[in-house]
Amino acid sequence: MFKVYAFLAVFGIATLRDNNAKLETVAKANMEALQKSAAFASQMEQQNLALQTNLQKAEEYKDQLLSKFQKHDLSRLSLAKPGLIERRVNNATKKVFDDIERLTAINND
Repeated sequence: MFKVYAFLAVFGIATLRDNNAKLETVAKANMEALQKSAAFASQMEQQNLALQTNLQKAEEYKDQLLSKFQKHDLSRLSLAKPGLIERRVNNATKKVFDDIERLTAINND
């Protein structure tokens, strides 16, 4: 009977040792995943702050443009000075499209 208890004890200890090793491996993997997740969250927070700053600048620029359009009657000006207004509108449109192209271009560095 003692041999059975001894066998069970040895077998139980071996099983516990194997399970402990597996648990340590899983715990290490979980810790690494948690660290990667925390780093990713930090990076996303920084990028979100940068996007918010850029959005605020874009909204300020939009407000400036709206203010300019409210101050000037482009229909009346284009009838009175079509060449001047056409050139200014075309230049401004080109600048906006160039800015959009620059901001959306894929960086191949």
